[in-house]
Amino acid sequence: MRLAGKVALITGGTSGIGRATAALFAREGARVALTGRDEVRGRVVLHEVKSAGSEGIFVRSDVRLADDCRRAVDETIKAFKRLDILFNNAGVFFPHTVPDSTEEEWDQTVDVNLKGTYLMSKFALPHMIAQRSGVIVNNSSGWGLVGGTRRPPTALPRGASFSSPRRWPSTTDGRGSGSTASVPATSRPRCCPKTRGCAASPGTSTSRPPPAGRSAGSASPRRSRARCCFWLPTTRRS
Repeated sequence: MRLAGKVALITGGTSGIGRATAALFAREGARVALTGRDEVRGRVVLHEVKSAGSEGIFVRSDVRLADDCRRAVDETIKAFKRLDILFNNAGVFFPHTVPDSTEEEWDQTVDVNLKGTYLMSKFALPHMIAQRSGVIVNNSSGWGLVGGTRRPPTALPRGASFSSPRRWPSTTDGRGSGSTASVPATSRPRCCPKTRGCAASPGTSTSRPPPAGRSAGSASPRRSRARCCFWLPTTRRS
């Protein structure tokens, strides 16, 4: 088990990519902390984590709120005494053009997809720096790289979450923590069940190939994305 002894914190862990990643991390030996706004779904995923033979906790939190993000990290440290992997997965998507989108949708997209990534990383980094190890993985999107029809409101924050790992290492002074980003394969988020997703293949900010030869259009994109998120921290110092 390649994540034995590691502790992972997954935002948006109650469904989709987050849920698949939690299950995979648990099978690979990691203790898993989940966050989300739906406590019922959170308890279901937590049961799956424990059924895989691992330990886990669920923290009901909203990544748009600094106090919730701080509490999620604090509860993880309290339960497991360390934090090795932060997977910034929480995100929303509204399939509109710029003229058709509302200001409320724009604010929610930026607050969840971008601000949430910043807040979670802000509170996780001090612990990783203190233990001189850790990895932050941002769930980005091919739309942040190449754009797409009815994608502009999503493209900007996802593009920022893809490029931020290139900037953040300078804030750690080389003290043991690292960061990277992943580009999902085709997937349908809960907030937009009719969306087909993007045509980008899974990848990382280091341009390495996805694990097990998975590509866009896979029959199980969420499990493929989970494998990529598993592959990232295990190929970096964590």
